[in-house]
Amino acid sequence: MVEEVAEPHPGGGEIRVRVTVAGVNAVDWKVRSGAVRDVLPVELPAIPGRDAVGVVNATGAGVRGVRVGERVFGLGGVTGATAELAVFSAWAPAPGAWSDEEAAGAGLASVTALGGLNALGPLRGRTLLVEGAAGGVGSAAVEIAVARGATVIGTAGARNHGFLSGLGAVPTTYGPGLAQRLAALAPGGVDLALDTAASGSLADLIAITGDPARVATVADYANAHRLGVHLANAENDPALLAEAGELGRQGRYTPRIERTYPLERIADAHAPPHADTPGESSWSASEPAPGHRLAGGRSRPACPGRSVAGQRVPGTHTGVGPGREHTMAVIAHLSDIHIDDERSVRRTRAVVDYLEDLPYDLDLVLVTGDVADHGADEEYATARGLLDSRHPVLVCPGNHDDRGAFRRGLLGDATDAADAGDAGDAGAVDQVYRGAGFTVLACDSSVPGKPEGWLGDETLEWLAAEVGRAPEGDAVLVAFHHPPVELHVPYVDGIRQFDAGRLAELAGRHPRITAFLAGHAHTAAATTFAGRPLLVAPGVVNTVRLPWERQAHADHHVHLDQPPALAFHVLTEDHRLTTHFRTVSTEG
Repeated sequence: MVEEVAEPHPGGGEIRVRVTVAGVNAVDWKVRSGAVRDVLPVELPAIPGRDAVGVVNATGAGVRGVRVGERVFGLGGVTGATAELAVFSAWAPAPGAWSDEEAAGAGLASVTALGGLNALGPLRGRTLLVEGAAGGVGSAAVEIAVARGATVIGTAGARNHGFLSGLGAVPTTYGPGLAQRLAALAPGGVDLALDTAASGSLADLIAITGDPARVATVADYANAHRLGVHLANAENDPALLAEAGELGRQGRYTPRIERTYPLERIADAHAPPHADTPGESSWSASEPAPGHRLAGGRSRPACPGRSVAGQRVPGTHTGVGPGREHTMAVIAHLSDIHIDDERSVRRTRAVVDYLEDLPYDLDLVLVTGDVADHGADEEYATARGLLDSRHPVLVCPGNHDDRGAFRRGLLGDATDAADAGDAGDAGAVDQVYRGAGFTVLACDSSVPGKPEGWLGDETLEWLAAEVGRAPEGDAVLVAFHHPPVELHVPYVDGIRQFDAGRLAELAGRHPRITAFLAGHAHTAAATTFAGRPLLVAPGVVNTVRLPWERQAHADHHVHLDQPPALAFHVLTEDHRLTTHFRTVSTEG
């Protein structure tokens, strides 16, 4: 069933993500069918799914080390991930080498496999038998154990032996005669065994290793205690997710996806999996019916044993729609919405409605500052509602914004000035957004209490580090509120970003920076900075008067009668950037 439900909010130590792909594991169809209700009771109705990948859009109290806009994979509760918005209690950065389907399939498989392997102790130099090695958890255990220095023998049907060999395992068939086959494959004996299949083989594994303490299972709950072997449960452990992610970054672990399904076939994704299917399955959801969302919003499932993925949104436009055959990303860029009165709300709503009505999903909506006009909590509450979008949204502050209220109202961060230790300044709000093939680094150029801007030492250090962390081959776009050069508009130039030489020097050291994006000027503008394009978004709330335009009085700095406008930045695979500017009608 696809329907609207209340928006979830992260609690202490939790984050909320806008889901890109969500997973369907074997446990999900078991929970849904009631097969495990005695072990995992669930109050119905419930949103299925435990793991997903997405972009962070809110953080709970006490959360550190993750930024809004960052691409992460992780785990929530037993249910809740197959939705537009999901709350994670454990997460880690998603490696750029993983597709969204692979990242969504990594969470539960990784922590389950690592839990079982950790129960067995050190692996280097030891021979490990993995029972059910071609499944989602089994294949994860094989790759991770190989990376830890073990010699791995994996059981699977004959048709999957090539698959296991590719993972670095020695394949063999399961069933009668296993002990004899292992004697030939491992003359020195099998030191350890991990059961991922619950096929009733625990007694045989004990006989093969010679000790129940050398056997672990992640699946056979019924016999584990009776036989005295290790029983490892899947736990929402961020350290395990981080280890899996690091192996992914090193190219030593890639989650396996069995297949993808369209959203309307979610029931098929929840059917019991085929026996001995390698890897994980993923489904690609098509667009929900107009006016409906998947269990509280658009979603995209995927996961261990079975994965479900919704319609691919950011950064994967390969020939989708006219004129997009070679387009890697399309970013909508708006600025200076200055939420205050009914007029600002009406104009912002017109722009967002225009974006919502587009026939294709955007890779990002970037808002470069001055979200609120007075930095008031109620203004951010209004802005948050207006900017709620089917597209991923990244917002950075401007000189009219209050950092503490900005964090509370838009990022769900409870940090205040007192926590930051600097009255009136909750610290720079620097954020990263990683799309497929591009990275946006949104810098806080605001100076609390002043209209002009600059980038502080902490922000510049963060920027340099994040440029270095951007996945190889990514286009890197640097965004902020204040333009770092004069735009020949005296009213704006007097409050531009100053001391920009340090930023130019940083750009000189980092040729990967493709372009700079800014706002603040309330006029569309294109120029250069540090040898790169500098593209300035027009204002939504009003448009600045240029010096050569007519004005009735010297203090009439803006046009109030011109329509709101925005920019579209089109990025191609060769990092060529094209910008289009559009005005939007505010008439019904």
